[in-house]
Amino acid sequence: MHRVLARIRGGVVAAACTLLVAGLAQASPTFYTTEAAFFTNLTGPSHTLDFEGLPVSTLLPSGSVVGGIAFTYTIPGFTMQIRDDFGTTSGTHYLGVNSIDGTFLSGDAFTMTFVSPVTALGLYVIGAPGANVAGDFELTALGSGSVFNSATPDISLADGDAYFLGIIDPAGFTIADMNGTTTNCDPATGCQYVWNVDDITTAGLPSVPEPSSLFLLGSGLAGLAGLGWRRTRQ
Repeated sequence: MHRVLARIRGGVVAAACTLLVAGLAQASPTFYTTEAAFFTNLTGPSHTLDFEGLPVSTLLPSGSVVGGIAFTYTIPGFTMQIRDDFGTTSGTHYLGVNSIDGTFLSGDAFTMTFVSPVTALGLYVIGAPGANVAGDFELTALGSGSVFNSATPDISLADGDAYFLGIIDPAGFTIADMNGTTTNCDPATGCQYVWNVDDITTAGLPSVPEPSSLFLLGSGLAGLAGLGWRRTRQ
C-alpha cells in the first residue's frame, strides 16, 4: 500500500510539473495590430485611459502621472498636451503636444512607466490619412518585445488613420516605449509624418496569493495525492 501511494503521489507531482511547464510555454508574449484580437485574448479586468477626463490644452510635463501611468519624454521645445484638433478613436480628446497642430512627429517617442506591473498594453496611434506605412509606429514593452503597425489601419477616420498596437505578456512588465520610427525614411531626404495617441488600455497582474492561500493549495495537492490525481509642426 505504501508503494502504491508513493507512485500516486509521484504521478501527481509529475502531472503538476507538466502543467507548470505547459503554463510557462503559454506565457510567451503575444502581439496585436487589431483591437478586436487584443480584447479577445485579454483576461481579467482592464482600464482604458481615453483622456476625456482632462480639459483640452492640459499640459503634461515629463514625469506626469495619469491613470496610473507616468509619461516621460524628451521632445525639445515641446510638452505633451491634451488635444482635440482632429478626429480620434473615442470621444474628442487625445494625447499630443503643444505645437500649432498638436502632433508628434516621426522620431518623437515617449516612455510609459506603470505604477503597478501590467500584463497587457494596447493603444491607438492616429496618423494623417494615407501617410503611413507598415513599421512607422513601434510599441515596446521592456523585457517582452516590440510590435509594429501593419500596413492597414485598424480604423479609418474622416481625417486620419488609426493603427492599433498591443502586447500581452502573462509574465508582466512595468515599462513600455512608444516610438514614431524613422526606419522607413530615405537616409538622404529623410521623412516627416505626424501622429497622436489615444485609448491606452492596460490590464494588471493578478494579486499574489496570501501565504495561507498557498498553504491551502499545497494541502489540496496533498489531498489529490491521497485520492490517487506609428502635418508639419511649427
